[in-house]
Amino acid sequence: KRISQSPSASAASVIRFGEVAYICWRMVFGGSPNPAGFSGFSEMLTDLANEIAMSSYSPNDFTSPSVKPSHLEVRETEDKNADFATAIMPAFEVPTSSESLRDCFIDDIIDCHLDTDKNKRRSGHIVQLAVHVMSRPHAGDEMEPVPRKPLLSPDKLEAEGRSAERQIVLGWEIRTRDLKVALPYDKHLAWRGDLVAMIQAGKANRKELESMIGRLNHASFVIPLSRHFLNEIRRKCERIPLHHAARQTVRFNEQDLADLRLWLHFLDRAREGISINILTVRTPTRMAWSDSCPFGLGGYSLRGRAWRIRVQCDCPFYGDDTVNNVLEFLGMAISVLMLLKEAAEEQEDHPCILALGDNTSAVSWIFRSGRIANTSRYYPAVKFIARTIASRALEAGAQICSQHLAGVTNIVADLLSFEGDCRGTTNPITVDCPPDDVLTERVHEFYSQVVPSGFQIRHLPDDIESFALSAMQLTASSWTQKAKRPSRKGTGLGDDGNASSASGEWLATPFSIRLPATRSECSWQEAMCPTIAPLTSIHRERLLQSVRSPWYQRLFETPLAVWHRRSGNVEGPAPSTSRTESMIRGRSTLESN
Repeated sequence: KRISQSPSASAASVIRFGEVAYICWRMVFGGSPNPAGFSGFSEMLTDLANEIAMSSYSPNDFTSPSVKPSHLEVRETEDKNADFATAIMPAFEVPTSSESLRDCFIDDIIDCHLDTDKNKRRSGHIVQLAVHVMSRPHAGDEMEPVPRKPLLSPDKLEAEGRSAERQIVLGWEIRTRDLKVALPYDKHLAWRGDLVAMIQAGKANRKELESMIGRLNHASFVIPLSRHFLNEIRRKCERIPLHHAARQTVRFNEQDLADLRLWLHFLDRAREGISINILTVRTPTRMAWSDSCPFGLGGYSLRGRAWRIRVQCDCPFYGDDTVNNVLEFLGMAISVLMLLKEAAEEQEDHPCILALGDNTSAVSWIFRSGRIANTSRYYPAVKFIARTIASRALEAGAQICSQHLAGVTNIVADLLSFEGDCRGTTNPITVDCPPDDVLTERVHEFYSQVVPSGFQIRHLPDDIESFALSAMQLTASSWTQKAKRPSRKGTGLGDDGNASSASGEWLATPFSIRLPATRSECSWQEAMCPTIAPLTSIHRERLLQSVRSPWYQRLFETPLAVWHRRSGNVEGPAPSTSRTESMIRGRSTLESN
């Protein structure tokens, strides 16, 4: 903030208080040219510091006069006997030729280096020397020395410029030994206290709400799944006229309060620390496919665990195509919960989960459910499902990804979602409504090329089944209470009436949504043996490409700034920002060649 501006930049950085205008001769936050001005200086400074670090520089040669011996002392913040957390390989190769690196954000410069004797001797000098070199006296011998304050504040340098395994950077506590990012103690204490008071009051004015939204938005940077639980509150805040901000009060409904209570959980987890392993771009370690229709849902994981549930004919939304978006979202949520359970059983730390579905609304709702209007019939069930995904994923320390795939490749998940002729069309292997064990055998016989070798249909675990039933009951309640039921398709099976209670509630139990597991559980009789041609390796390759190609395309579309700095190389050209060129030079994969 002590960097002087040119006259033209000063003219564009005028601060007005009443009838008095002040021209800023030095950079200030809020001046239109200043963010670029700050970055222009700090980016060059950071690049210079990286160049110095990669050279043969030694503090014995020369140092900055602003460096004091106390600045070189390491702040001990961790137990030396504590274990180091393990970093998981990201989806791209990280260059490790340098033992230290500096980056910047406006006027904050972050120095990260390995704990070696060499780095201990040099790290306290490198950035300080770069600052001294760039701001060295240049007014001429006749005018120097010009009285000026040092660009680096001595007190702040003493407090924040020393090496430590735990540092607060841009409002976040970075714990390098634990490999975590955490909300600082003071922020957590203040923000949580204010949020609890707001929930207890059940209301807030615009200024209070804007402040809280800003705080929670800051916290959402390390909890991506939390962001869509601010949309409703933000919309309420924006509806208040600015000139009534201090007087008008916003009252929260039950859904708003449920979102705010979930945010208490998010803040607590942010204080405990979020693993950096779930914040980086990674390759999925587990994936699952799902599909649904107004008659049922089904899916399976890459490990082979398959499941299916049915929609009873007395359900209010049975056979109604307009419910399919919610059921598709529920299917993807079940996939996520199943994969989280698989990872826990196999003791996998920080799994990266990819949920695949052929419904674009369901794919987007995992991260953007807040866009649904609260008057929509989807709203109660979608909010319930989204909250469950976010809380379970956060508790498991998992990274969640979703991806759309073409319906024509989602063959097996589709056949798991219905049986018989309820959809007006039939599948030869489900037309006689086989139990799970028989359908498993048939899938292996005719679809072995597109399913894992361990494919087996089983009932959902009790907790996941209970969640699915709750979501279906919420959906049924919305269909009964908030909208007229659309005319049914001509299936012939949906007009049996609605066996509900006097209040209109759909009465269902976990048993009612299960399908028979074995021949012995039902009076099933096998019909004519299915006569279809088994799928071939061509179908297998088509399925694999439908998953790989979109995933790699998303990686290729990631801006180059995510992968590395624009400069910092001792020699050679600056990294290209051309998407096509970057794919050719070092960012292509074997699958894409």
